[in-house]
Amino acid sequence: MLFFRKEKAKPKKVKINHSELKEQYQNLLGDLLNDFEAEASGIFREIRESRQEIAMLVEELGTAELKNQNIPPKERHFMEGNRLAYTRAVNSFLLKLDEPDEISEESIKDFLEEFEQNSKAFRKASFRPGQITSHFFGDAIKKITSSLNSIEKSQQRIAALVSSERVKELSGIRAKIGALGREIEKSDFLIKELERAETAYDDLKNERAVFEQRISRIGKNSSFAELNEMKSQMKKVDEELKILDAEFIGSFLQIEKALKKFAKSGDESFIGRYIEDPVSSVLNDPQLRIVEILGKARDALVSGALEIDEKKKEKLAEKLSSLDKETFTRFIISHNGLTLKLNELSRKIGNNNSQRELDDAKYKLEHVQQKQQNAGESIKKLNRQMEELKISELKQDIERGFEKLNVPVEIEI
Repeated sequence: MLFFRKEKAKPKKVKINHSELKEQYQNLLGDLLNDFEAEASGIFREIRESRQEIAMLVEELGTAELKNQNIPPKERHFMEGNRLAYTRAVNSFLLKLDEPDEISEESIKDFLEEFEQNSKAFRKASFRPGQITSHFFGDAIKKITSSLNSIEKSQQRIAALVSSERVKELSGIRAKIGALGREIEKSDFLIKELERAETAYDDLKNERAVFEQRISRIGKNSSFAELNEMKSQMKKVDEELKILDAEFIGSFLQIEKALKKFAKSGDESFIGRYIEDPVSSVLNDPQLRIVEILGKARDALVSGALEIDEKKKEKLAEKLSSLDKETFTRFIISHNGLTLKLNELSRKIGNNNSQRELDDAKYKLEHVQQKQQNAGESIKKLNRQMEELKISELKQDIERGFEKLNVPVEIEI
């Protein structure tokens, strides 16, 4: 076969830019491609000729007369039915035997796949009617079978051609040239994206530095120092208020048992509010009615009207006596004074712009930091995608493929 002719002397290596690979593939491998196409075309021409010959033989079979005209009508009818079935099977096979419009490895593989399917269907449809028809027209069937075998042999030759190392190499080179082109396009795209991401990252880095400097500047302002001082004062006053309230609540916890027993004799709802929330209750008791009730509770305790352990009566009586009007008045004044201080400090802090400026700068810094982190992740992802590109491997594979075909090349990326 021409396609397997003796190789020529090894030529000099040709330098090719990757952008010219598709064009140079045809130029540099033109002789091999032409040989392949010529040999494949020759085989298909043989198939075409065999197909025409079979069509003529089938037509002759369809009109052929029996040598023995004296066979019974039933047997003749049997013969006619099988002859018709056989000729229809052959004609159907020939009708589907279309050669490719263009010669290529892909088109030939498609042809071979269809040929295999059609041959299988033909053998199944023609086997029995062919055997029966051969009893009546043996010579005609032999000629048709011989031509069908010729097509089978041509099919085997073209299958061998398309599976040859050279054709595989030609096909592999073409496929890898396409893959290389796509990888280079992807590389160009990734490079541009990487440049954009790195520019965005640097811009965000500069923007981050601006907000960090702004936060530092705010922290050094006198108004910010005043703000911190007020916050410190507010924390101290708040702690004082909590201690004051806790001590007041503690006083009521000590007399809670006695109060609950006394509440059963009257004023249960009023006393219950004090037991539940002494601070809120006293602040909402402008007449300090609680003083009178605590006095009555003490009298009931001392008189024995309350069922209290004798050992605890004396201490409870002392505690009830200590919770006089002066004590409540002193607590209310202290509580309201501390609350007033807290409110005033809160107002001044609210009017201090340093806090708002600081909060705004911190919020914007956090936003920029997140965007910078996202940009950094994008850069890492793009770099990973760049590393996954197979440009170098494809370049080497293509060069090796050309080398095997005695056409050494060096691809410039």
